[in-house]
Amino acid sequence: MEEFGFSEFGVERSGTRSGYGRETDDVDIYNGMIEDYLTANGDRRFDMTTLLNVFEHSTDPVRVLSRLSPVLASDGVRANG
Repeated sequence: MEEFGFSEFGVERSGTRSGYGRETDDVDIYNGMIEDYLTANGDRRFDMTTLLNVFEHSTDPVRVLSRLSPVLASDGVRANG
C-alpha cells in the first residue's frame, strides 16, 4: 500500500494473529482491544478506518464508534463490516 501513499496499521486482540501480520505482511499492529488502543493513542489521526469483525467483540460498540470519530481526519472515510 505504500506505493499508493498509504501506511497500514492494525489493531488485533490475538497475539498470534498480530504477530503473524507483523512478520508476514510487515504491518504495524497494536496487540489488544480497540478500546485500549484509543485510550492510549487518542491523538493519532487516520484518513481511513476499516472495522471488520470488531463490534461482536466489543462490550460497547456504540462507544467504540463515538471514540473513533475524533481520530478520523475531517475528510476521512470509515468502512464497517
